[in-house]
Amino acid sequence: MARHSSELGRAPEVDASLTLRPLDLSNLSGSFPRAEKVKGTLSGALSVSGPAKALRYRQERVRVLRAAL
Repeated sequence: MARHSSELGRAPEVDASLTLRPLDLSNLSGSFPRAEKVKGTLSGALSVSGPAKALRYRQERVRVLRAAL
């Protein structure tokens, strides 16, 4: 995660990047009791920027590989 903020006392500005490292979806199988098999990999990235009162979100990438429920 990279982040930057400015004007914290007046009008806060945000500039942040979040990255989801590859996540093995089988680790989540206990969260989905009706799913018999959960497999695959999920990864992604998101950027957030702008004034705190009006943030802008930008999906940079989302990848789901060999997924099955």
